[in-house]
This record gives sequence, structure tokens and C-alpha cells, in this order.
Amino acid sequence: MITGYNKIGPNGGILTVFGNGFPNDLGNVHIKVGNTQCNDVHLIGSNSVVCTLDSPDSGVDLSQRFDLSVTTVIDEDSKPSKYPFYYDWPIIESVDTTNIYFDQQNIVAINGSNFKENMAVNFEFIEYDNVSIGCNDIILVNYTYLTCQLYIPTYLFQNDTNGDNGQLLFIVTDSLISVNVSNMVVPFNQTLIIQNSSNQNNNNNNFNHNHNNRNHKHKHKNNHKGSNNQNNNNNDDNDSEDNYDSDIDDNNNNNNENRKIQQLYDDDEHDNDHIDSYEHLESFDSYVLRNE
Repeated sequence: MITGYNKIGPNGGILTVFGNGFPNDLGNVHIKVGNTQCNDVHLIGSNSVVCTLDSPDSGVDLSQRFDLSVTTVIDEDSKPSKYPFYYDWPIIESVDTTNIYFDQQNIVAINGSNFKENMAVNFEFIEYDNVSIGCNDIILVNYTYLTCQLYIPTYLFQNDTNGDNGQLLFIVTDSLISVNVSNMVVPFNQTLIIQNSSNQNNNNNNFNHNHNNRNHKHKHKNNHKGSNNQNNNNNDDNDSEDNYDSDIDDNNNNNNENRKIQQLYDDDEHDNDHIDSYEHLESFDSYVLRNE
């Protein structure tokens, strides 16, 4: 007798069936979900069996109830046990709708679970008479991630204007995003900001303009910096020459001063009444005459 099962999505997978009375010889046990066969049956303990459930055929309405049946064949007699089964529905966790523009293909990314081939994605604009637009060219990356292309024509919102010249620049609207996996329709509410495609061109032009300005400023700055460096180098050279000349002048002045002091010293050696003492200063050949 079947008492339960684990959740499994529309792509099939490992199915665990709980119950009792499973025979040890599972070669005579057949498990199905509706008309979909579950293969490789293995006994897990005395109260559960596992098998690999195939993906249902395309076109099957997976939103309905199915019969999970376990049939045991003993002595050519079949003893089926049935239990109501429902596939686990898809889930939308997030929808990336940044940079959505009118009148062009926009790539939308959807994250979730239990996605399946041949599914449908739809956008419904609640505030605009429930206008519905399908997202085309769906690429199922895996069962949890897909991308599609959304085209939103301007004429659907032609009564809305928010520009100085009556032009539709953008709208902010609540949308109902839904995925349809074999009639299992899952909604997801999200606010969309849809912009006029001219805004994108303006943004690109502004980016290029700002980029060129930055390059021009950088080039001008480098040139200015190079010019300043050259001027600084020239100034440094001039300063070096000036310092060299100044050093020569200082040496000449010092020599002249030393000669004067020495001459005073020589002259005053014969006149001790005027001079009492001499002090030796920092320079070896420099003296200061002090009168007391």
C-alpha cells in the first residue's frame, strides 16, 4: 500500500515511493505516474522504494492529477496500488528587467526552479487593460535559469506622454510575469520601467562624450604636466647655475674679508694699545677683532 512520495518536478528525476508490503523481488514491481514509466526500481528499507521517473511527454497537461501506481505481479496476478500524484510546480524567484526599452528586443533573465523545455513566458500589464506580450526566443540554460527576448511596441502606450513635446519617454507600470510549464502557470509581480529607445542613444552619446572629455583632459593634463616638468627642469638648471655663481661670489667675499682681517691683524700687532685680544672663529683663517 502506498502512503506517500517525494516532490518531483516536470522534468522527472528520482522518485521515492513510501508505503509497505513491497516485495523483496522488485523485478516484478512496476511503478508508473499516469502513463510515464519509472525505471530502475530499488528497495530502500522495508517501507520505501526508489526509481527514475522519465520526463513526461510534451503536450501533457502537468497541472492535473495523476495516478501513482505500484503494480506487483505475483503468479501472473497483478495487484495494483494507486495514490494521487501531482507534479511539483515551477517557481519564479527573480526576474531581471533592467534596461528595458520600447521598440527593440530586450533580453530578460528569469531565475527559479522546475523550468522545462517548450515552456512559455508572458508579460501582462495590469494597468493597461491587461495587455499581454509573450517573451520569445526562450533559451533554457538549465532547469533553474532561462533567458528570453521581450519586444514592447510604443503604440500600446500611445496615450501616455511625459515629454515636453508630448513624446513618451518612459512608463512605470506593474506587470504580471508568468511562466507556463505544461499548463502549470506561475505568476510573478514586478514593477517595470520601460524607457524610450532614444534615451538609450542619448545615454550612449553622453557616455562617449564624457569618455572623450576624460581622454582630452587626461591628454591635456599630461601635456601640461610635461610642460611643467620641462619648465621645472629648466628652472632647476638655472637655479643650479645661480647657486654656482653665488658660491663663487661668496668665496671671493670670504677671501677678501679674510685678507682685510689679516691686514688689520698685521697692522695692529705694532699697536697693542688699541687691541687687547683676538678670537678665533669658525674659519681657520678668519679672525674677529674685539675692542674692550
